[in-house]
Amino acid sequence: TGLNSFFRSVGRLRDLDVLKSRIVDHCKDTECDLSKFDKFAKRIDRERKKHLNLLKKTVSSPEYYKIKSLISNVAWEGAKKRGKPASVAGVKILDKATKGVRKRAAKAHRDNVASLHAMRIASKKLRYIGEFLSPFLGKKAKKISNLARRIQTTLGNVHDMDIAKAEVEKYLTYESVSPGEKKAASKLIDSFVATRE
Repeated sequence: TGLNSFFRSVGRLRDLDVLKSRIVDHCKDTECDLSKFDKFAKRIDRERKKHLNLLKKTVSSPEYYKIKSLISNVAWEGAKKRGKPASVAGVKILDKATKGVRKRAAKAHRDNVASLHAMRIASKKLRYIGEFLSPFLGKKAKKISNLARRIQTTLGNVHDMDIAKAEVEKYLTYESVSPGEKKAASKLIDSFVATRE
């Protein structure tokens, strides 16, 4: 759907921006020649442009406004219709999200990128649910939200390194990459691996 495309593009843009930032930081830290990554930077810029166009298209669609309105009303209206106060429904929603993080934490392994990513996404959901519900549920929701934010941040940093490494490895498969670019990219990959650990 349009909303899925929207979130995929937002995530992809963020990943590409983090990658460019990490390349610049790496070159500052190691005094490498940033020009070795010019072709790679142009490839990243082309992909960014593609995703920005998708975002513009999605945000201007009628479906986006319909979904935005629906999301802002559904939780509290649903609770009212069932005759339950918002706080009771909120506790159930918060508990379900907390169980989701615990379930993914039990399956997570430091070398399994997919399991860490699933835990990060579950933590993100828990964080936002906690933030949204904290005015209604008080300290418990705020405390859970803060913990979820710390988990999400840590796993987000790991995810950034995994994505950046994969992007550079993919770039190295292109025939037009010179030996000098390959050497610089290999050092960049090593720095991503070291940062992840």
